[in-house]
Amino acid sequence: MSLSCPIETCKRKSRAICHCCNKNLCSDQFKEHVDLINSRMNPLADEINTLDNQLSLLNVDEIIDKYRQKLDKLRHECHTTVDRFYEEKCQEL
Repeated sequence: MSLSCPIETCKRKSRAICHCCNKNLCSDQFKEHVDLINSRMNPLADEINTLDNQLSLLNVDEIIDKYRQKLDKLRHECHTTVDRFYEEKCQEL
């Protein structure tokens, strides 16, 4: 037994099922449905490809080295602060 197309304004029998959303649609509505999905998917695929390209350009070793240098600088500054505090307190004794 064929199902009616679920679109209220359509009186045709459903002829295809959309595997994305599991809807039974007539051939005309199915084509519109596929076109709508594609119009949403293509920009999403483009964005994913752009992000993939950006990720492939990242040099993880450079990033790690950059932050290691920042940490080393912070470590040195902290040691200097502690040494200065130590010297001040030694002078107060």
